[in-house]
Amino acid sequence: MVTPSSRLGRGTSAESNYVVAGSAFPVPYYTSFDSQQKLDAWTVLDLNHDYHTWEFEGQYGAAEYMRIGMNLEGGALDYLVSPKIHIEEGKTYRMTVGLVLNGQNESYNLSLQWGDRLEPETFHTFQSFTQSIGEYDQQVQYYDLEGSFESDSTGDNYLSV
Repeated sequence: MVTPSSRLGRGTSAESNYVVAGSAFPVPYYTSFDSQQKLDAWTVLDLNHDYHTWEFEGQYGAAEYMRIGMNLEGGALDYLVSPKIHIEEGKTYRMTVGLVLNGQNESYNLSLQWGDRLEPETFHTFQSFTQSIGEYDQQVQYYDLEGSFESDSTGDNYLSV
């Protein structure tokens, strides 16, 4: 909470962005997005500033989930980035993301990425996913997007969708 103040008085309090501090998570790491604390550990980046980005949606069936809104005027440039996760050189790591695609006449392009800085231009893509849903296809489709990478260094890294 941030409250501006000066010699003239106090202003209205406002909530600032959350900052995750502390040690990196060890592997294996899992989240279900079922509490505000778990959601706040992740970073959402909307690099094209179209306000169609990752957000908590609630429940779909028995699972809590994040969703990304569609921008019909252009592609998304949005990232859902994990908190820091400690990885070691020479080890292979696997990331699995459960996807629910819901729509018709739409194409989806997602990538799994990792990097040691919270700068998407430095991320390494290790798995890509493209799926189109036609006009007559089943409207809701379920997928597990999974990919593996081998770390070339030891340290704290981010994973991204």
